[in-house]
Amino acid sequence: MPEGQVSHRNALRLGAALAGRRLVAVEAPEPRLAAQRLPDRLAGDAVAAVEAVGKHHLIRLESGRTLHSHLGMGGRWMLRPAEAPLRRAGLWLALRTDAHVAAQYGGPRLRLYEPGVPVPGLAALGPDLLDPEVSPGAAMAARLAASDPARAVGDAIVDQRVVAGIGNVVKSEALSSAGSTPGGPSAPSTRPPPPSSARRPRESSPTGSAPAARS
Repeated sequence: MPEGQVSHRNALRLGAALAGRRLVAVEAPEPRLAAQRLPDRLAGDAVAAVEAVGKHHLIRLESGRTLHSHLGMGGRWMLRPAEAPLRRAGLWLALRTDAHVAAQYGGPRLRLYEPGVPVPGLAALGPDLLDPEVSPGAAMAARLAASDPARAVGDAIVDQRVVAGIGNVVKSEALSSAGSTPGGPSAPSTRPPPPSSARRPRESSPTGSAPAARS
């Protein structure tokens, strides 16, 4: 499953391309989205910002709405110039501005929330290790210290309620660096160091025709 650092990189790229721009067209060909009437509800709206929280994408709109996306095991966002053709197979959503089109392929979660309606589940997440206000090592240590010490450390660090954004790849790297195993207890002697891949995504990531990474 794609992990938090990929969501943050996507948010940087999508935000650089879309923020401050009005949506000139919206497509939502996935039948499971039909009841949400996304093209009608998003018509004429503008993107205010794009954020990531753990593995979640949040597209904040000028109207106060929030478009929430979680791509699960196999979804991804693609960013293309406005004039570039889109692959239709697997297309869930396309957000077009005068300069770019951002397209989500696959799911499983994509929902538009009206102003003031909280996105379910976000409040229960642990600290996001890529939040600039969070110290990854300190956050990890504090959250594991508060968890059941008999719990397997590999299970604890991928629990999004403990810390947000870690998946199996980062888990394996962190535990290997710590000389620990996934089945070891969440005890102080076995707690991993901050994941080496929990680095801030580079602001200079391109916004051209290359696909946004999966998350």
